[in-house]
Amino acid sequence: MVNGSAGKILVVDDEVELKNILVEALTSQGYQAAGFTSGTEALTALRGEAFDVLLTDLMMPGMDGITLVREALLIDPHLVCMMMTGQGTIQTAVDAMKEGAFDYVLKPFRLQTVLPVLTRAMNARHLRLENLQLRDTVAIYELAQTIAFTLDPQTIISKLADAVLQQTGADEVSVLLPVSEGSDALYVAAVRGGNRERLLGERVPLDESISGWVARQREPLILDGEVKDKRFRSLWPNPEIRSSISIPMQVANKLVGTININALSRPRPFTLGQLKTLIILASTAAAALESASLYTQVRQAEADYRSIFENAGEGIFRTSPTGQFITANPAMANILGYETPQALMAGITDVRRELYADSNRQSDWERRLQQGERIVGFEARYRRKDGSILWLSESARAVFDESGAVLYYEGIAEDITARKQAEEALQASERKYRDVFAFAPVGIYQALRDGTLVTANQSLAGMLGYDSVNELLEVNFSRIYLNEDEGDRLIAEYEDRGY
Repeated sequence: MVNGSAGKILVVDDEVELKNILVEALTSQGYQAAGFTSGTEALTALRGEAFDVLLTDLMMPGMDGITLVREALLIDPHLVCMMMTGQGTIQTAVDAMKEGAFDYVLKPFRLQTVLPVLTRAMNARHLRLENLQLRDTVAIYELAQTIAFTLDPQTIISKLADAVLQQTGADEVSVLLPVSEGSDALYVAAVRGGNRERLLGERVPLDESISGWVARQREPLILDGEVKDKRFRSLWPNPEIRSSISIPMQVANKLVGTININALSRPRPFTLGQLKTLIILASTAAAALESASLYTQVRQAEADYRSIFENAGEGIFRTSPTGQFITANPAMANILGYETPQALMAGITDVRRELYADSNRQSDWERRLQQGERIVGFEARYRRKDGSILWLSESARAVFDESGAVLYYEGIAEDITARKQAEEALQASERKYRDVFAFAPVGIYQALRDGTLVTANQSLAGMLGYDSVNELLEVNFSRIYLNEDEGDRLIAEYEDRGY
């Protein structure tokens, strides 16, 4: 039923008076009725709007009723057609039924005789529209099922284009996606229709194209005939296009793309009902594409993490609260003297007992982590597989469950054995220097240009008659010389030599 009335009926009869009487009678019964005296006028009306039932005379000049039924069903395949004739024969009924007529009535007739037939016709119309809605629902369901079993964007786009083509009976379909996040252009990701493969990959600017306007405004658009709209222009004009739809694909106000549908041979413009179905298809596909995009991003992030994990120069680890390795990267295994992470995880059953050379340091490490502290630069000695000792610097944290219990420890470890050995060698060297400086039999000192003594050893203090080095350091170096000019000369000579 159309427009909320008992039904919308198109009456066609070349007898003007009979046509008018029938229109008035049907209107009085709650129907919306429109009447015409020729098949050509009736077809023009059908192209402009939808009717439920066509009630036409059989014998008319110019275009007879059977031809009219044939042409009308090309415009609306779901139209219910009834024939009126005063020359009813079996052959007439057969010919009418062959062309798709639902029933026929004999002239002259009483309105009360026709009304039951119209009721059956309207029921048939309702059933056809329900079947059409069911087909739309099935198409949406099939698309949703396809989406549920794939996360490949190209498969989703392809299935969407096929579903749109099937649902609308359009001649051309294209799906456009953003070139990149925040881009000012779309690109053609999928096309359907003759000789349109050349458009694949073409860029469509957002600032002036029809798809760009739909993408910016986030509103669907229905256009009939040649595009003459100052808001946008067609990038690929085609005078054969009779009707077109452009729909934004969006999820949570995020633009995912647009769908564009063109009808070249379709006799009637696209309807609002078809637009609603397409909006549902677009929303379903948009959600699927967004999910596929997120899945791709997650997979890429996982791949990036895995690459970092596998190729990092530092050891990366995760251990259980009971002391077993949950995971470790190759660098961690190599640091501890194992060939593979698998060998490390199989070879160490208790980190506390088997790895730490100092159990007190391990206890301190675990206590601080359990208190929620993030440890940075924690240094401790560990045992390698061969029993040798190495130094590691760790940055680690504990991960807790909702109840506050430790799920696992994770962190990064760096081998600092070489640095520790260098520090120990430097400390040993400094100790030797201090011993030589302190106990040398000759006086050793350092002084600034102004005569301030920086350091001196005990031998120099004794030579100059001071009881301690500290007592000597309180004396200006220039006072040591009996002749100040001689002191200045020696200092200048030292500077010239680069001392």
